[in-house]
Amino acid sequence: CVFNYIFLPWYVSSGNDYYLPDLRGAYLQDAKYKLNKLGFNISYSESAFSDNHKPGTIVKMSPRAFTKVKAGRTISLIIAGHRKEFMMPDYKAESFRNAKILLKQKNLHLDTVLYEYNEGYPKDVISFQIPKPGKIISSGTFITLGVSKGPPPEYFYVPDIVGISLSKAKKVII
Repeated sequence: CVFNYIFLPWYVSSGNDYYLPDLRGAYLQDAKYKLNKLGFNISYSESAFSDNHKPGTIVKMSPRAFTKVKAGRTISLIIAGHRKEFMMPDYKAESFRNAKILLKQKNLHLDTVLYEYNEGYPKDVISFQIPKPGKIISSGTFITLGVSKGPPPEYFYVPDIVGISLSKAKKVII
């Protein structure tokens, strides 16, 4: 038990303890320099592109900032990713729900949804998209999707034109 009461407390309390600086928003090279100067090891990974963060800056760190940490410990950093260019996928004939999931996976933003009657596509299926499939775009691009309401209804509203002149009736119908 000498180990638990004498050696272990001595070992845990020995060494240099530092309060971890807040490096969120700093560029990776600056963070590496500051952490190495304090005696920390660094591991990092890149997150997806986001309009909320400058690419190459630190978004998250573990342990959190202002935590008391021993020198020699590894600090994990997550770096904001850069825009990536790729060919626009074809979302036509996908369900609207599935298309929204696929957009999120590609880090694309749904800008506008237009609903239309379309005999070629069942209800709640993508009938067109902007930008067109095959165009080179980058992550973070805003996309417009057309969603089919299915075939048009078989009835139409006909205005009441009884008792008015032919010229007025033509205007009302148009």
